[in-house]
Amino acid sequence: MGQESPAGTVGPGGDFGVSSAGLRRESFFRRSMVPGGTLCQGPVGCHDPPVVATPSREELLALAGKYDTLLALRGAHDATGEVAPREVLRALAARFPGALRELDRLPLEVLSRRAGALREAAVTGDPAAWMRWLWAFHGALRGALAARRAAGRARGEVGPDALGRLATEASRAAGMALSEGFVRDVCALPGGRLTAVAWRWVEARYGLSAGEARRALLGDEGTRA
Repeated sequence: MGQESPAGTVGPGGDFGVSSAGLRRESFFRRSMVPGGTLCQGPVGCHDPPVVATPSREELLALAGKYDTLLALRGAHDATGEVAPREVLRALAARFPGALRELDRLPLEVLSRRAGALREAAVTGDPAAWMRWLWAFHGALRGALAARRAAGRARGEVGPDALGRLATEASRAAGMALSEGFVRDVCALPGGRLTAVAWRWVEARYGLSAGEARRALLGDEGTRA
């Protein structure tokens, strides 16, 4: 077993690393929603962010519950080959947007370890950096989706007055403050991939290099959900 480093980080050789060979390549769950590098549980050698935004105990437990759900859905699929009903996946994606990629890709052992680690952090009150990044990513993506829905077809022509209103909508959905600049980035994507905006926001908020959070949490480099 590896030794955990101080301040909620995981040092080199820790027991959270998973070879990219263990990633699943199927997309059963995300496909069912459409009509008709190194993966880590916690980032290896990561540093505490300069601005530490931290999830509450309740939010950590909610993330742990998300992984319980992912484990149940994957276990059922692996046992029977059946994909969960669309309404179940839709509800999961609404609360934790981006979770279906985890459901498709992550090995069962990683899902299980993350659930356990999140529950432990809820007790100790000392979440690891990867937990903060994950919490912030889900929130930012919820906010981005809310802003895009609120902007509607006019998102390519959003003026200064509307930006404030959309930022309020986005922040409410995210459960954290999102700026007008964030909304401007969302509206600038012509029907685009909002995950890219969410990952960039997480990296900027926590002082990370480009792609660092995504590689640690999903083990890949892309920006497509």
